[in-house]
Amino acid sequence: MALDGLILHSLLNNIAQQCPFKVNKIQQVGEHHYLFHAYNQQRFTTLLVLDAQSARFCLTTQGLAQTHQSSFLTSLKKYCEGATCTSITQHGLDRWFQMEFETINDVFERIKVTLYVELMGQYTNAILVNQDNIIIDAHTKIYPDKNSSRFIMSHSPFQKIQSQSKFQFNEPNLKDKIDSWMNVEGVSPLLAKELEYRMHCNENMDDVIQECLSSQTLYVNPNQFKQFHIIPLKHLQIPFESNEIHTMMQHMYTQQEHVKNIKVITQDIGKVILRELKKQRNKLIKLEDELSSTANATHYKNLADYCMSYAYLIKKGDTELSVPSFDDENIPVTIPLQPHLSGIENANAYYRKVQKLNQSIHHIHEQMNLTKTMIQYLESCELALSFASVEEALQIKEELVAQRLMKSNKALSKPSKKQPMKLLKYESNDFTVFVGKNNIQNDYLTFTFASKHDTWFHVKDAPSAHVLLKATAQLNETMIRTAANLCALFSKYSQSSSVEVMYTQISNIKKVPKAPLGLVNVKNYTTIFIDPDANILKHLKR
Repeated sequence: MALDGLILHSLLNNIAQQCPFKVNKIQQVGEHHYLFHAYNQQRFTTLLVLDAQSARFCLTTQGLAQTHQSSFLTSLKKYCEGATCTSITQHGLDRWFQMEFETINDVFERIKVTLYVELMGQYTNAILVNQDNIIIDAHTKIYPDKNSSRFIMSHSPFQKIQSQSKFQFNEPNLKDKIDSWMNVEGVSPLLAKELEYRMHCNENMDDVIQECLSSQTLYVNPNQFKQFHIIPLKHLQIPFESNEIHTMMQHMYTQQEHVKNIKVITQDIGKVILRELKKQRNKLIKLEDELSSTANATHYKNLADYCMSYAYLIKKGDTELSVPSFDDENIPVTIPLQPHLSGIENANAYYRKVQKLNQSIHHIHEQMNLTKTMIQYLESCELALSFASVEEALQIKEELVAQRLMKSNKALSKPSKKQPMKLLKYESNDFTVFVGKNNIQNDYLTFTFASKHDTWFHVKDAPSAHVLLKATAQLNETMIRTAANLCALFSKYSQSSSVEVMYTQISNIKKVPKAPLGLVNVKNYTTIFIDPDANILKHLKR
């Protein structure tokens, strides 16, 4: 959900109270993201986002580096960097506001400029205007061929957005004047549903309106970030997370951008994994067909024996030979012949075919084993990608580059500094459980990080995380079931029941020779059946 006028009103309240403040530095930290570093008795930073899906203006504590350079940034730095912001004013409860700046120009004259910020979905924009109401620059320019009624370009007169004929939110007896809450300025469809619900619940609407106007808290659905507002959305009847509006806004959009980044990164990796899995599975089918064809070796051996035994009856030019069967003389056998060969030569041709088939059996079995290993490895990468963070997704990309399944990336192949391995860690009173979420982490966890007395867990005959249990007391059922549960949760069968998990001492784990990372041989293990339960995570410290 985009911001509505009431959320913007709450956001601007805190920032406007800082006026007048000095803007020390302006940075562009994304295609649509601008940071304003300011000072008024103490330092603070505001983030202006002009993206249609996540437009906002709020306080932030994020330390972001400048990544973009644009003509609009140049104009902002020229007129607003070092300037004093004297006021921030929202137009009623509409989704636009203006920031007034006082600064000194190149000839040391005191001038005023205004930054109009319009946070209106796909029409989101920021426009810098001089004191003569002429546009200096804009984040998004709109030329007359696109919009003849309101075009936005340098050196053109600026036209404010026309106000809509809607009721004001703080009008007395508002509920008696309106047919729908959507006819009220600053109210989004989501808030309109909430206000309608509260009316049906016979709540005092004057109190609700006052709560909307004074709230400095943001309530967010943790499972659906598009559902948020400055009052609890009771009509959804779900639990909401809440915090101070600027803090929660930063947290919410950080999570959203994190998910978006993972999606962008994992999209290409996922395509490579699916492509290679399809390729390897097709290869396995072909190898199985080839293996079934080697069953004819015995048949060709018999044909060769017939040709050798009855070679004296075969003449060049014969296309077949009919003779009594070795097993029953009353049953005739017909042997196909190559007409340009003699009897002995036909027999040798069949013997060579038998030898070739017998030799291929070993090669086919070897190729089948390699193909099955690669399928197992790719399935483990596919699983790891399903719950990977950005950093872990990049580790999976490293693996695929090492396996020559993806092209190398210079930034990836030559890191400036090797980062320490970050393992997922869960602690209880007398034991700690570590989880490897991809093959690089699994290999490190099992063969570098673990000590010989630690206990190792893995779902039996299926892709899963490697889980390591380090205990300070004697191993007991609680420890085993906790580690096994975590193993099942980070596996292909996380949504199943009665998952078979094997566990053993780390000394019983060996690497598979020449196999990709994460694949191991296990001996002398014990199994336990477990029903994956995510609630167990609530009782563990991270």
